[in-house]
Amino acid sequence: MDYLKQANEAVNRVAKSEGLYKELEKEIKHYKVLLAVNDEKDAQITYLNNKIEKLEHDNTSFKNFILQLLQALKEIFRNILLFGKDKEKDIVITQIKDCYDNNLYNEKDISYITNGTSKEKEMNLYLEEKDYEIF
Repeated sequence: MDYLKQANEAVNRVAKSEGLYKELEKEIKHYKVLLAVNDEKDAQITYLNNKIEKLEHDNTSFKNFILQLLQALKEIFRNILLFGKDKEKDIVITQIKDCYDNNLYNEKDISYITNGTSKEKEMNLYLEEKDYEIF
């Protein structure tokens, strides 16, 4: 009788163990799927971070190019104001005002460009008007 009881308990344990084993096996499969999804997301995050770095580098390069272009334009604008025709000078003054209004040029830049030209007074008045608009 003891032998039958022990055999019955052993069978019950095996049955419970098998159920537990199957449940653990199922959970392990789910966990592996989650790990794969996580790995894919990590790869996407790495890819996006690399893209962001490249875009930031390109943006910095583009900003530097624009700054160099604006510096070169200062010389061109100055030469037009010194040697150009009145119509050309008016176009340049409009461009300079736009650059100033968009914070691409500051007062020192404007002063350098217009110093000693026929448009110097006009730009000085414009800058004074802008100073009063702030307040």
